[in-house]
Amino acid sequence: MDTSMFSFIKSYIPSKNKDPKEDYLTQLLAWMLLNIEGLSYEYCRFLLGKSQNKFFEINGDEIINIRTQVTVENGRIDLVINVNENGFICEHKVFSSLSNNQIEKYKNNSSTLGSGKFYTVLITATRLQHTQDADIKLTWGDICEFLELNTYKFGNLEEFLIKQLVAYLKEQGLGYSEPIKMEDILAYFPAMTLEKNLDALFYELESKDWENECPSLKNINPKDFSKKYNKYRWGRKGIDFFTPWNPGIFAGVLLDTDDHQIKPTDVNKGPDFVVLVETDYYPNKKEVMEKRNRVLNSQEFQQLKKRLQMNHGEFQLMTEVPNNPWRILVLKKPLFDIFKGKNTKEEQVQALFDNIINAVNLIAQDDLLHKAFL
Repeated sequence: MDTSMFSFIKSYIPSKNKDPKEDYLTQLLAWMLLNIEGLSYEYCRFLLGKSQNKFFEINGDEIINIRTQVTVENGRIDLVINVNENGFICEHKVFSSLSNNQIEKYKNNSSTLGSGKFYTVLITATRLQHTQDADIKLTWGDICEFLELNTYKFGNLEEFLIKQLVAYLKEQGLGYSEPIKMEDILAYFPAMTLEKNLDALFYELESKDWENECPSLKNINPKDFSKKYNKYRWGRKGIDFFTPWNPGIFAGVLLDTDDHQIKPTDVNKGPDFVVLVETDYYPNKKEVMEKRNRVLNSQEFQQLKKRLQMNHGEFQLMTEVPNNPWRILVLKKPLFDIFKGKNTKEEQVQALFDNIINAVNLIAQDDLLHKAFL
């Protein structure tokens, strides 16, 4: 690893007529190919598998050379991959268009890049941008899928780096995505109505006399008890009962599962009603992590988990959430099941209220959670 990722990314020469996102992404990909042992071979095999013609083969003992921003007579090639005397001429686009005869011009310069055969490779955001002939035409979604399928072949550090590139592609809207379904279009406005109607229900729930109606809730942490309805954050809509999180207790509806990494109980029934027990997670803050570990390993918290595993009522229980350490206990059930047969606003408010109380009483039993956080 002769050059750090950050220096390598910075090393490209900005071009007036080119989207810097394309150069940035090219540098990221090239650094991965250069520094993750074996990835360049897998990538070349992947590209060969997408071609109709076989100019050469990859056996695994070839010398592979990676270069970016290679200047030739008719322009500047994003990425050149030499495989011995052969190779790939790669043009990378995000959402910009190709210049006139760009691929053909690069193909005509292949003799200056090596003495063998060269594939032209065009990678774009969408297939609609495949307006010129290239030997291999792909999208960044295809690259994303290739990376995800190959992470298991590498060690922990390499896997982490690949996953970071995949995450970046997805954040930029370049990951593999399913086509939009007709039912998703038809469900869009009804979903907006659902969110507005949930607002009305939760504002009414916020005004409830929680201290008297559900005394076990305040007992979890009498000092920091509060109640606040948050209309929408982190993909969820509902009431937070404690500030700060010592612990945090949230009751509401999970509308977008990406942040929380909590899969729906039944995707066919729509979003879940959830009650979450939450605590801070800052790996770089020693004091926070020591307190967190003390809580999670405490006799009281372990006892609470065992009891909930034996009896979690009508809810589905999660005692941990992979990829989201902020949530340490989850009780959930489909909102559909809560509202089934409840046709008035009053009935629905009461149904939510009853379920929050039932879930809170489960997690607050015998003051175990309160004692774990002392």
